[in-house]
Order: sequence, then C-alpha cells, then structure tokens
Amino acid sequence: MPRLSRTIPLTLERQLTIEADRLRLDDVLRPAGALAIDRVAVTDQPTMHSPSARQDGSTSITLGADAASAVCAALRAGRAVTVRWTVLLDTGQAEVHVTT
Repeated sequence: MPRLSRTIPLTLERQLTIEADRLRLDDVLRPAGALAIDRVAVTDQPTMHSPSARQDGSTSITLGADAASAVCAALRAGRAVTVRWTVLLDTGQAEVHVTT
C-alpha cells in the first residue's frame, strides 16, 4: 500500500505579466514556518501528464548559486521570498532576481 508523503508547509503565489517584449513571473514562496531544506532548484522536467512535457526543455531558465542561496536562507528562517523571472520574448533569455 502506498505511503502518503509529508506535505511541505509552503505556499506558492504566482503573478504573470506580459509586456511588449517580455514575460515576467513573480513567484512568492511563503513558508508556514522555518523549513529544514538543503537546497532549491528549478523544476525543468514537467510531469508526463502535462502537455508541456511534450515540449523541449528550457535552457535559459536557471536559478544561479547566489539566488538559490538567498531563497534557501529565507525559507530556513521562515521568511517569504519573491523570485522574479523576466524572459525576453525575442531571444528567450531569462534573468532572475530574488527579494527577501
């Protein structure tokens, strides 16, 4: 019999903005308290049930080491953190900015 995994006390709030030349995603991660985590990473493999799974993976959406460290530190302290992704529509290149 399958064993249910423990839920993570974390809420994701996402706001999407489309401008003339860019797409902006603001992801706010709100922990219910301090989280015991070792690292964070961007999921680049959607589940096979998703239509996105049939598309090529992105090579421009990455969370660099400094940004990942800032996200981890905030979540370990139980603080909300905002990760802003800006994707340039003409090139597909992305930038990330973290605010704690």
